[in-house]
Amino acid sequence: MESPETCLNIWCIVDETTGVVYRIAARAYVLKGPDPYKSETLKRLSSADFHLARDLPVLSKFRTRIVDGAGQEREVNGLFPSDVNAMFANILDMVCKELEHEFPTRLVADVNKPRLYQMGFSPQPYYVLTYLIENARGDLVPFEQ
Repeated sequence: MESPETCLNIWCIVDETTGVVYRIAARAYVLKGPDPYKSETLKRLSSADFHLARDLPVLSKFRTRIVDGAGQEREVNGLFPSDVNAMFANILDMVCKELEHEFPTRLVADVNKPRLYQMGFSPQPYYVLTYLIENARGDLVPFEQ
């Protein structure tokens, strides 16, 4: 019997104008089954579940230099997609810690030994990462790097 595993969908929101990932959202799920099943399920859910995902402050400490439309160089909060990929182990850890704070504590009503437990992420959680590009109207569409 396979144990349930806490998995996640993570969305990087990319500003259409600057190309900077300025926001990360994530949502946790508990799934049982082989990895291909988890992958298929998470990918299917990733196309719409970002509407219910929690925005996380994990990019607030990162600054990136861009050249704006007027040709002026300035700093903005966020990272370019290549930098997100390079820093992803740290970002994933921050995402997991943020989401675990909201996991409920459950009572195991064992007659001999009642106890509390709380789900958590494994050291290497199963996840699907999706980039979405946001246009000036706020529309989000899948973004291929």
